[in-house]
Order: sequence, then C-alpha cells, then structure tokens
Amino acid sequence: MNRLQMPPPDAEPEAAASQESADLFNYGQIKDYAIFVLRAAQRHKLIVAFVFALVIAASGAYLWALPRTYYVETKLLGQRNQVISSLAVPSRAMPGEADAPARAAGETIKSRASLLALMEQTDLVNHFYRHRSPAGRVKDWILSHFDRAPSDDDKREAILGMLEQRLIVFGSGAWEGTVSIAVMWPDPTMAYQLVNAAQQNFLVARHSTELSNIAEAISILEGHAAMYKKQVFAAAEELEAVRSQRPTRTGRPAPLARVRRRPVVDPEVVRLSSMIEGKQRALKELEDIHRRRLSDLQARLAEQRLTYADSHPIVVESLQNLRAAAVEPPQIGMLRNELFDLKAEYAQRGGPKENVLAVPLPPDIMEIQAAGGEADSGEEYLKRYMLNQAVHKYTGLLERIDSAKIELDTAQAAFKYRYTVLRPAVVPTTPILPKVVPSLVASAIAGLLLALFAALVIDLRSGQILELWQVERKLKLPVLAELPWP
Repeated sequence: MNRLQMPPPDAEPEAAASQESADLFNYGQIKDYAIFVLRAAQRHKLIVAFVFALVIAASGAYLWALPRTYYVETKLLGQRNQVISSLAVPSRAMPGEADAPARAAGETIKSRASLLALMEQTDLVNHFYRHRSPAGRVKDWILSHFDRAPSDDDKREAILGMLEQRLIVFGSGAWEGTVSIAVMWPDPTMAYQLVNAAQQNFLVARHSTELSNIAEAISILEGHAAMYKKQVFAAAEELEAVRSQRPTRTGRPAPLARVRRRPVVDPEVVRLSSMIEGKQRALKELEDIHRRRLSDLQARLAEQRLTYADSHPIVVESLQNLRAAAVEPPQIGMLRNELFDLKAEYAQRGGPKENVLAVPLPPDIMEIQAAGGEADSGEEYLKRYMLNQAVHKYTGLLERIDSAKIELDTAQAAFKYRYTVLRPAVVPTTPILPKVVPSLVASAIAGLLLALFAALVIDLRSGQILELWQVERKLKLPVLAELPWP
C-alpha cells in the first residue's frame, strides 16, 4: 500500500529548522534514532537473541566457575568479674587496662602461631585444595601440566596469608567489651569451623594466660622467699655463734646446743618447682575444660538423635561442632611442652623430690629470735636485728604468696563468668559473594544493550537506506510517497 506524506502548507523548512535549533536537544532526531534501533532489532531478531543468550550464558558460567564467599561471625561479651576477687583478696589492686576482657584480642587470635595452630586443627590446607572452585581446579591443572605446581610449603604459606587477610577480629569497650570474630571463606562448613575453633582457642588462650601470669608471679615470689629463708638461717646461725661465745656465770662459754646446719635449697630450684606446680595446675584445668566441652556436645548430640534423623541440619551442625571440639587446643600442647622442659631443668639442677616451696619458719628460729633482750651485747644486738629483718622479709613474702595463691584460685573459678556468647556461629546457607540475582539482572541489561548495538552495527555497516528520515536528511527534501517493494 502506498503512503503519501505531505508537509502542512504553512510549514516551511526554514521555520522548522529555526525551531529545532532553538531547542537544546533535537528531540525529533533522538526519536528517529530510537525507532531506528528498535526496528534494527526487529530486522535481526536471530542476531539479537544470539547475542543476548551468549551474554547470559557467559555470566552464568562465570558465576558457576567463580569461588563462593561465605560469611560467619560470632560475638563474645567479655566483662570483669571482680566480686569474687575482691571478696577473696580485699587488698587486691589492679589497673583497669590490665583486666580489660577485649584487650589484645586481635593480636592473640591473628598471631602467626595461632593461625598455624588453627590451620592444623581444621586441616585447612588439605580441605581447601579438595574443595576448590572450578576455576581453581582449572588453574591447578594448568600449573601441574607445566610443572609449576606449588609445593606443600607454598600451599601452607598461601593459605596462611589468605586466612590472615580474611579472618576479622575486632573488640570494643573497656569495662565490658565485645570481641567479634568473623571470617569470609569459600566453603560454608569450613568457615563455621574456623570461627568456632578461633573462638575456643581465644578463650583457652585467655584462660591459660591469666593462670600462667599468676603462676609465674608466684614462682618469682617463691624464688625470693627461698633466698630470704637462706638469709634467715644464716642470720640465726651467726646470732647463735655470737651468743655461744658469751661466758656464763661460771666463766665458761655457753654450749652450742641450738647451732646446727640446716639444708639450703637453691632459689632457682624453688622457682622451678613453683613453676612446675603452676603449669600442672593450668594444664589440668584446660584438660578438664576440654573434656567437659566434649561431654556436653556428646550429650547434646545424643539427645538430638532421639528426635531428629542424622541428616537433619541440627544434627549435622552438632556433629560439626563435635568434630571441631575433638581437636585438642594448641595451648594444651604448648603447656605440656613447657612442663616437660621445666621438669628436665629441675632434674638437671638436682631438685629434691620433697616439697621445697615456701613454708613457715621452724619453731627453733622463733626461739632464737625471742631469746636475749637487754643483756645483749652490741654484736648480739646487731645480729639479732639482722635476723629480725630477714624474718620480717620472709614472712612478708609468705603473705604475698598466700594472697597470690588465693588470686590463682579466684581467677580459675571466676573465668567461667568472664565471657558470654552473644551471637554463636552458625553454618551459612547462602554466600555473600557473588551476588547472583544482581549479577544476573546486570548481565541481562548488558546483554540487551549489546544485542541492540550488534543489530545497529549490522544496519549501519550495510550502507542501505532503511528509514524515510535518512532520505530526508541526506537529500534535504521531504518524502512525498512510499511504495512497497515489488
């Protein structure tokens, strides 16, 4: 059918051109171009459909091959519990910063030794390379065929750097602080195990540190007490020796009835003995905590299996918790090694098997200290003064040792109130990266634009006149009629 297009009688080309130039945009030309693009898509439907499908398929393959990233987080509330400490040791004075529950949490968890222990606990290196993404498997296959596969040390260092970068630890607060531990990892189960193991290692490390610090202080006090005890015995013997030279009423010296040699223990041996006792106590406490946690998880799993099947998510999560908790915390192994070294050094120094720690002075020392009085000579008075000073130092250290031991018992009992789990770690069900729905929407938009562009390029490169406005703009003449193609 023929179409006749005639311009209005009063419309002149010059007037129309001046009107178009007055506008900022030539809306008529923009409309013509838009219609041209849409009709180009109609003229090349197969090309448009092929390009659009190709972009969607490439995006889907990219999303399939790209490694997923799962996010797991746990949050702990740490608080000071000074009620038990103040009741046990009223004179206890400690700066607030030293007892901050979130102090140095990041350094404790993300140290190289802690990360290596975490990798060993979860068998992270082997698990990572067993559960590689398709893109990672292709990369490993290419490297192996070119004899450039990484060694075991290279794999360990690569995973260590990746874990250090993706493990997030931050704390806040002083009196009551929160400690958040999070990780972004390609596998959801491993992400959960990493966060759960890091949380347990942090609690065990803080418990071990608190007990070890007090035990170390007690060992130092025990060493000084042994040195002061040695001074007490020496001063008592010197005083007795001076008194034995004092003539009695008969003109003969007094008999040396109370002067006798006393066993002297090396202060370093005493310090080692105290450290051994403290390490044994801390090790027993950590082992008891580990056993109690395992027994609690086993009891919970047994209760859940009475209600749910083994494939139920709750049972699966409990099994994962049990496997992660079954691995012994690294602090227990470190304490065993330290205890072994201390016992070896103690035996090398010839330490006795009986107790060599600080105990109250024997009664004969008190008798020597109480003897005498106004009849003392100048030398006797000086020796007695030295004995009194040595006894005073030793008894003062005994009081400090007793206070420190009470503080050790208090810290051990109060630690269970120090941290509360506000947000437990759970196995994630959906990844945070890549964003599948936004990525597919963006790829659909990009595919549509690319398909329209491909159709437009085909029409422009053909050199054909396909629209009426092309004739009018090229010839600057109006189109009077349009005839169908024969």
